[in-house]
Amino acid sequence: MLTGNCLCGAVAFEVEEKLTRVEVCYCSRCQRAYGTGLAATVYARLDRFRWVRGVDAVQTYDAPLLQEPPPYRHVFCGKCGSPLPICREEFGFVEIPVGVLSVQVKEALAYEMFIPRKHPWGARLGSVDCFEGAVPLSKKVLSELR
Repeated sequence: MLTGNCLCGAVAFEVEEKLTRVEVCYCSRCQRAYGTGLAATVYARLDRFRWVRGVDAVQTYDAPLLQEPPPYRHVFCGKCGSPLPICREEFGFVEIPVGVLSVQVKEALAYEMFIPRKHPWGARLGSVDCFEGAVPLSKKVLSELR
């Protein structure tokens, strides 16, 4: 079982260790939501995830739809602002920012997406697939979690 929490510790969660490889996204919404040049996340099955404490402090923001569903969703602690796991009931998985896990993620890098939005100071992270835009997420995630 892996655990994680926000910066202030008000919100905590646990998840069974079957995770996907790491996804790195450079889209402008992830850059703003995470306050950095990229978002690094892993996915787990939703039925293997649970909030341990602080669910009342969990806040969700669904950004206006730009092109097609689902809308961009950002989940964060209402007390300290730390990004938190995003439960996607409609897909059956949870997206977990690697920085809020209590241990270093050992999973390999899967791919980088929204490459045109990558900052010039960012080095290539590895010899993985790079995409100009979004990856067909739900199919890729669910195939790794079977």
